[in-house]
Amino acid sequence: VPETVFRACHTLHGSLTMAGVAAGVAVAEPLHELVAALHNSHQVPSADAIAAAGEGAQAIEAVVARLAAPDLPLPDTAAVAARLVALA
Repeated sequence: VPETVFRACHTLHGSLTMAGVAAGVAVAEPLHELVAALHNSHQVPSADAIAAAGEGAQAIEAVVARLAAPDLPLPDTAAVAARLVALA
């Protein structure tokens, strides 16, 4: 995992934490942990890890979209968060 991706995940996690967006943090934290583990170990991500990271990004995007449109339902991020935790 390139340094830029690792840093981007770190910044995303930190930004959501500072903004108090708990639903986003619930996904960004395990995503950051997975990316950090892969980056630090110099492992090539598996297809499952890449797919889960993509799902995590989509979930975070949906959470952020809801911030701009509070009428939208808050997405259920539990399954993708659990998948990221399992992979990390």
